[in-house]
Amino acid sequence: MDAYEKKVKPTYLKDVATWREDSRFESSAAGRLWTVHNNFRGEALEILRAKKKPSKRAFDDLLKDIHKHHKGEDTSIFPKMKKKFQIDEKKMKTLEDQHVEMLRLEDQARKLFDEVDDDDGLLWELKQTLDALFGHFMSHLALEEQTLMPHLLSVKSFTDMKTWPV
Repeated sequence: MDAYEKKVKPTYLKDVATWREDSRFESSAAGRLWTVHNNFRGEALEILRAKKKPSKRAFDDLLKDIHKHHKGEDTSIFPKMKKKFQIDEKKMKTLEDQHVEMLRLEDQARKLFDEVDDDDGLLWELKQTLDALFGHFMSHLALEEQTLMPHLLSVKSFTDMKTWPV
């Protein structure tokens, strides 16, 4: 268990229940982020549950969507939220660093996808790498939600952020 899991994870489910009970949740940017993150979680789990070699197309499609999501966060959402809500700089830096670590794990998985056959001994290594990648991603989503959701409850939509200064 890493330091993040020891410190943050025990409160995560309580936090989720608190946000979802808020009357603003469904119609706020928090509700939208929750939906997007849950779609990512579901797609990642489908890939991980593959009995044989996971679908490279599903993997590529998911990562394309994640890249687009992270680019929007890195170039717009994170800077704007840091400024507007004075969110802890260390937490935001951790989120940004996690985006970089995901790219490293993704590169490892891509290399293995190109080398693995269904019967290949590398299949186990691919599955371990995907497990590490998506485990890291799940932890990242939880930290991001714990950091941003309380603030996003007061934001009607991400479109509203376009007028915020960077």
